[in-house]
Amino acid sequence: FSFVEDSQADVTMVLGDARISLERELAEYGSQNFDVLVLDTFSSDSIPVHLVTKEAFGLYLEHLAPDGIIAAHITNLHLDLQPVFWGLADYFNLAMVRVEYEGDDDGGYASHWVLLARHPALFDVFANQENIIDLSDYFTDLKLWTDDYSNLFQILK
Repeated sequence: FSFVEDSQADVTMVLGDARISLERELAEYGSQNFDVLVLDTFSSDSIPVHLVTKEAFGLYLEHLAPDGIIAAHITNLHLDLQPVFWGLADYFNLAMVRVEYEGDDDGGYASHWVLLARHPALFDVFANQENIIDLSDYFTDLKLWTDDYSNLFQILK
């Protein structure tokens, strides 16, 4: 996270489990009204399932500004996380697009992201960009993940 010190934004690091920390902040201070909430914990073999459940997303949305965006890094060699996020988007009536970055010759690795927002118009800025995939017609019958239910076998590649 060395790039953080170069940021012109006021950045506060909170150490600990993200969900527990957000629950604590909500109880103590109310909504943080984040413009962007980034989830970047899913690239390893062991993903923190408790961060991609209906209950977790309800918490994220309580902290998100009305015109905010949730950006989730879903690059993973073994798991297809898009259906999990689509289920959450569908449940919470969120718009979702997929961002594909195929890497570059300077050593940049390929990465895949999904962006979720309450207002589809927020994604109009991406119109006609070939690396942005509109997922408004996407569908999966994957059961919504909750604190009581998840199934990693269903999303194995």
